[in-house]
Amino acid sequence: MRDSKMRRFWPAILRRLGLARWLNYNHALTVSGRTFLIPVQGGLGENLLKLTPDFKSEIIRLFGERLPDCFVDIGANLGQTIIDAFSVRSWGRYIALEPNPVAFAYLESLVKANRLPVERLPWAAGAEASPHNFCSQGTADPAATMAPQGRPGVYSPGMSQWVATSPLDLLIDLAALPSGVLMKIDVEGFEADVLAGATRILRDIRPVILCEILRAYVEPSIAFTNERMSKVEQILADQRYRIFYIEMENEISGRIRALREIASFPRGLWKDNPTGMDYLFVPAEMALPAFTGSGGLSLVREA
Repeated sequence: MRDSKMRRFWPAILRRLGLARWLNYNHALTVSGRTFLIPVQGGLGENLLKLTPDFKSEIIRLFGERLPDCFVDIGANLGQTIIDAFSVRSWGRYIALEPNPVAFAYLESLVKANRLPVERLPWAAGAEASPHNFCSQGTADPAATMAPQGRPGVYSPGMSQWVATSPLDLLIDLAALPSGVLMKIDVEGFEADVLAGATRILRDIRPVILCEILRAYVEPSIAFTNERMSKVEQILADQRYRIFYIEMENEISGRIRALREIASFPRGLWKDNPTGMDYLFVPAEMALPAFTGSGGLSLVREA
């Protein structure tokens, strides 16, 4: 018991003493009954030690057993969704895209430490095959983006770098994707470009997609952000997808309270309507699974 408590608390002690950033160590993390080994490398990976089951775990559990044994993770960062996905179930195939070299190198360590069947691709998904400027506020910034216009003045030119970008449709032949995979897109405002390069996947593979859609944070970005939202809505309409807003118990975090079908994303500044920004895109022909559980999860169709 004493050893167990020490393993649980000594990373926190290292952080409080300001020593964690200088040390490399592995720490066991248990999520939904499955234990993962988390490599912490000079402070990188510490945020993973705070992971707990949330709405992503629920979506993966809700749809994972009904879909093929394949998950596609667009914007894997340090592997937050990898841990969510494998805490819920085992995956025969897991394809992760991450263009940030530092984050990608960390993913290698995480995957190897846990012997997970994750195929790692070191590039970004976009509308076309070309280099793209990748902007961040730090070495493995989870808010890094290739659409900095959505947050004017936030990203320093000194922190940007060029990365390879390819259409997601290449995965149809490159990775031999099965029909109906589960996909996550978290690309900080670059969603329209990702989906524009995935029209064959949307048309032929028909994935269920968990996607973050950011709203404008400041007045100068409203027009840009609204235009991106309109492009996403048009692509989804053209490919016959339904949009569901993921309503959470704590507004922008926590477990799911309801999936609310909507026709369009909310516009305007986020501070004027500070609700969540996570959505589910479901092929129109797919019947949604029944919702059960103590959380009172329900399906709501907008009038």
